[in-house]
Amino acid sequence: MRRPKSYPFLRVGVTGGIGSGKSTVCRLFSGLGRHVIFADDVARRIADEDPEVKQAVLQEFGPTAYLSNGLLDRKGIASIVFTNRNKREKLDSIVHPRVFECIDAQLESLSRDTSFPYILVEAALIFETGMEKSLDHVIVVTAEEETCIQRVVMREKVPPEEVRRRIASQMPMTKKSRRADFVIQNNGAESDLRATVHFLDKVLFEINAQRES
Repeated sequence: MRRPKSYPFLRVGVTGGIGSGKSTVCRLFSGLGRHVIFADDVARRIADEDPEVKQAVLQEFGPTAYLSNGLLDRKGIASIVFTNRNKREKLDSIVHPRVFECIDAQLESLSRDTSFPYILVEAALIFETGMEKSLDHVIVVTAEEETCIQRVVMREKVPPEEVRRRIASQMPMTKKSRRADFVIQNNGAESDLRATVHFLDKVLFEINAQRES
C-alpha cells in the first residue's frame, strides 16, 4: 500500500494472531456502520481470478496448487507454507503486491464519500508486510494462546498441533502488541468485546474529528 496525500477518513488496521478474534472485532465494528476491507477476501479473489498471479503460483507450487474448478487449493497450500518459510515468503511476494494495489483502489474509491470517520483494513500480516506505514493507526487483537488454539480447532476441525505450528510461524503477539496503537484483549465474553469496540469507535471518531478541526 502507498500513502496518498490525504484522505477524509482515518485508515485503521486491525490485526492479530490466528484465533485471536480480529474478524469478530471487525464484525462488531461493521455492526456500528463502519466500513471494513478484509485483506483475506481480497487475497482469495486475486489468487482465484488474477491470471498473472495464478500463473506465478502454478510455477512455484506446481499443477496441484489449483483444484479442478480453478480455485486455489487453500488447504493444500496451507500445509506447505505453514511448515516451509521459503515457500510462505514466495507466496507472499506473489500475492501481497496485488492485494495492496486492490486495497489502495478501494480506499481511493471510498475517499469520494466524506461521511466515513475511519475505514478499517483487517489483515493478518500488517507488520510483517510493512502495511502499517500506509495506515494512521493499528489495532492489535490478542487472546491467550490456548484460547486461540481452541477457537481454531472448533472452527476448522484441525488438530491442536497444526494450530500450534501456525502460531509458531507468525510474529509473536507480544511483539505485535508493542507496535500497536490500540490493543484489544479478547479472552472474555462477546459482550465485553462489544463494549470495548463501542468505546474504541468513539475514540477513533474523536481522533478524526480533531484532525479535521
